[in-house]
Amino acid sequence: MPSLCDYHYRVRQLDDELLKSILEECAKLLLEDKQILCYIVDATGFGFGDKYNLNWERGTQIRTVQSHVRLEVIMVVDENRRRIITAVESGRPYESEIEMLRKALKRLKPQKGLPFIADKGYDAVDIIIESLLDSGFEPAIRIKETMRMGIRHPFRKLSNENWKRYGKMRYRIEQLFGSIKQKIGSSFKLLREDLARRASIACAILWNFYLLATSLSLLLLSRIFYYNYAKSTCRFLEQPHRELGSFIMGLDPRGGLKIHQAGTLTTTYPFMQRGRS
Repeated sequence: MPSLCDYHYRVRQLDDELLKSILEECAKLLLEDKQILCYIVDATGFGFGDKYNLNWERGTQIRTVQSHVRLEVIMVVDENRRRIITAVESGRPYESEIEMLRKALKRLKPQKGLPFIADKGYDAVDIIIESLLDSGFEPAIRIKETMRMGIRHPFRKLSNENWKRYGKMRYRIEQLFGSIKQKIGSSFKLLREDLARRASIACAILWNFYLLATSLSLLLLSRIFYYNYAKSTCRFLEQPHRELGSFIMGLDPRGGLKIHQAGTLTTTYPFMQRGRS
């Protein structure tokens, strides 16, 4: 087993693009022959280093804590209601979510007519909404609106209307973050920021691996059940007639179903009552 120093050295040699490519290839396997219902985007944070300051500092003091990294996540909901991560982008503490999303959108293939759901932190028209429209998405981003400031731009109006239709699906990405942090944790026992950023991408990869392993396990169980069912059916059909009650069936020449059991008389059941000529 390598020492902790060797482990950190090997992780530092990993390229972020390699980790993102692994994530995308795993997502392709999960989405093969599956229908996508919508795209959802949001960002979350993972702590590292001196994580205990966040427990007691309040207000503007929290904004000075640098011991966390940002992870921008683009996920899809497929026809089976699975939450699959398709693209991620890691960032420094308090990095702009809009800039992180702009980088992550370059890794997505154009999709026509699919809603792209986000909260009102992504309502930038020139950076986000126009890019989504150029890629064929239907932006469903919540737009900031107050009593004195209405929505004027046509793209912002379109996005706000789509939000009213599809915004109810946004809770699924919050469920995703909760599931990941419940299984893996919300902080890393690391001191370096670059290692923490790679660890956050690794969390997204592990989530897709978890979905892939679950799918393969269900497929394997279904095949085993089908094999056992087919085997037991063949054994039943191969049993001798005396164990099946010695029933012999045939067609009566007069148009009926003839059933004969060993040791009893033959009974004929007509298919229909024939009328008199």
